[in-house]
Amino acid sequence: MIQHFECFDDFDTFFDANREIIIKSHTDESIDFYQFLSENADKKISKNQLLEAQTDLQNKTLLEQIPELATKYNLYILSNTTKDLIPFFLKKYDIEKYFTWVVESSKIWYQKPHNEIYEHILKEYKIIPEKSIFFDDKQTFVDKAKNMGIHGILYDDFEMNIEKAVENLEKSLKFDKWNEEKQRIDKKDSTVFFKERDIFFLKAGKNIGFEQNGKWEKFARPFIVIKKFNNNIFWGIPLSTKEKKWKYYHSFLLKNTKQTAILSQFKIIDSKRLLDKIGMIDKENFDIIKQKIKNLL
Repeated sequence: MIQHFECFDDFDTFFDANREIIIKSHTDESIDFYQFLSENADKKISKNQLLEAQTDLQNKTLLEQIPELATKYNLYILSNTTKDLIPFFLKKYDIEKYFTWVVESSKIWYQKPHNEIYEHILKEYKIIPEKSIFFDDKQTFVDKAKNMGIHGILYDDFEMNIEKAVENLEKSLKFDKWNEEKQRIDKKDSTVFFKERDIFFLKAGKNIGFEQNGKWEKFARPFIVIKKFNNNIFWGIPLSTKEKKWKYYHSFLLKNTKQTAILSQFKIIDSKRLLDKIGMIDKENFDIIKQKIKNLL
């Protein structure tokens, strides 16, 4: 934002002389900060001109993303600000309609990074910390949000794609959750009996790039047992309900539902990953899959 200091011959001196009222204006809406500046400026300038200058964004990338973000998330503003600035800003760019709530420090007597302002929004608006993401251009404010259990992202790039940043965070959180789950799986005893042709849901996990991931809370995905080596390990192939016709895939029916075996994701699996048996592939399709695998080698 363009600053309003050029209307003062020496803003530092003015600030030092009025430090208490200027600082207080950020937590007390009874103080009309911009009117105060207007009345004390060395060069004639109106309150409206000050607000106009202060809300003149040099980079509008974030503004352009707000309408689309609002279709997918509840958006909130939490701002250390004086009276009138945020309402002026929202009206100027016609974006108030996209925000669920707007919280201004001047109205609640607390500023970031004090605990009270974060506690206020969590309690007042029934926000679930672990399901929320806080963006700010100050690291100390982001760190405080994280300390309160809120996910935080430093907004240090005005060209940042917010939705992409959220996707990256969600991916990272899934990796963290899977790493915890993987440790629990490793500690358990393997007691599940399985045989070739069985189809099991198993904990496939959160994997890298184009590797097949598990879904839902258990990171589960159905697999066919292709070759059993012993009671602990087997070769398996993941299934998908998306039909694909190419040499790396083979489709068949399981309980009247089309399933596609992803042959390129053939892998060794420990039986500790097994969850529930959901069926068995018929021998004809099983033999076709094994032959296709041989052809790929």
